[in-house]
Amino acid sequence: MMWLLLCTMALITFYNRYALMSPRLKLTLGDNAQLLLKYTAPAVLTGLWVPIVFTEHQQLNVDPTNPYLVAGLVAVVLSRFIKSPLLVVGLGMVVFFAASWWL
Repeated sequence: MMWLLLCTMALITFYNRYALMSPRLKLTLGDNAQLLLKYTAPAVLTGLWVPIVFTEHQQLNVDPTNPYLVAGLVAVVLSRFIKSPLLVVGLGMVVFFAASWWL
């Protein structure tokens, strides 16, 4: 049963990707759908970083000694002034490791 479910999910995923990316199929999305797809990456990334930054041991943690929160805030401020994403990520990691060690 598990293999059937896994193979079915794989086929559905493959079909969705193939239908939208294959040059042989003439499928076009409407303007509203294309507009909504622009919000997909920020929504997925927000769903990934919010639980990491704000929770610890399944509890809300907004303590100023939370190294994830400190590094996240520093990265947000740095991204306002520095236009290189790689540099912002690197500096955010440095701040995270320093905060983990120091706080």
